[in-house]
Amino acid sequence: MLVGDRAFDQAMSYRQDVLMPMQQQIMKLKQEDLAFKRQKLAFRKQRNELRMEREANSSIPMIDNRLREIRTSEATPMEKREAFTDFAMNNIGLINTNPTISSLFSYQDKLLESQMASDAKLRQNEMKIRNTAANDYRQGTLRTGLYDENVYKGILAGDVSDQQVSDILSKIARAKELEDEASKKKDAPDFTKEAAEDTIKRLQSVSFEDRPVLDSDGKTTRESYQALDIADYDEFIDDLVRLRGEPLKSGRAQATADFPIEKSRELIQEIRDIAYTRIDFSQLGRDSLTTPKADEERDNVTSAFFGQPE
Repeated sequence: MLVGDRAFDQAMSYRQDVLMPMQQQIMKLKQEDLAFKRQKLAFRKQRNELRMEREANSSIPMIDNRLREIRTSEATPMEKREAFTDFAMNNIGLINTNPTISSLFSYQDKLLESQMASDAKLRQNEMKIRNTAANDYRQGTLRTGLYDENVYKGILAGDVSDQQVSDILSKIARAKELEDEASKKKDAPDFTKEAAEDTIKRLQSVSFEDRPVLDSDGKTTRESYQALDIADYDEFIDDLVRLRGEPLKSGRAQATADFPIEKSRELIQEIRDIAYTRIDFSQLGRDSLTTPKADEERDNVTSAFFGQPE
């Protein structure tokens, strides 16, 4: 065998018998070391997780108490929501890693949503009540002259209490009663001598104005007539109804039909005649323009056609 071949065989034998087992042993040691490191890392990770879980569990009472404080505080639902959001952001790590804490925050979130919905409905109802009270106040006081813009705004804003609103509305109701009583008195027929004398005094200062006569097309003609001022006309129509002994509401339409504004002079003459007649009959101790027998006959005829008056 040649020297070179023998040397090669020796080298291969050394490689197989010595180097390769050694390399395999080194590889095995490295693998064992890597496995040990992995095991050590896993152990450390598990230990950290256990520590974090222990710390998180120890924080549960504190978190639960804080959430309860937020939920039961006197703050508004919106303020509670802001406080809850800030607290959740400060504990986002615990929420993401601890199921118990995550459940606590989820439960709190649902409660706050329910409170906000309930509060919104309550505020809506309160606003509806305040709007109704404010409108009642405005409608009632505008007619009586007691309206106050500051009170109206205070009712809308809730600055005026329910008791104050009730007192105000009671005053309005009383004022309305007085107004109705005054209206009934005003609408009642006035047969007194003093009323007739007062009417005659006002007749002394009556004045007329010339108004053009309109044709069928509504155009003015050369003719004219004398008429009362509109306000005076309405007032004298009411005087005529009272002197006739009729209620204003039912008698005004007939008086206007009998004496339109074109017959203003005839209206004044009619009022003057009835007023003087009222005075004369009052001095005789009578309150009717007809005799008692004539009044009875008139009532009998009216009842036959229209039935007994209510």
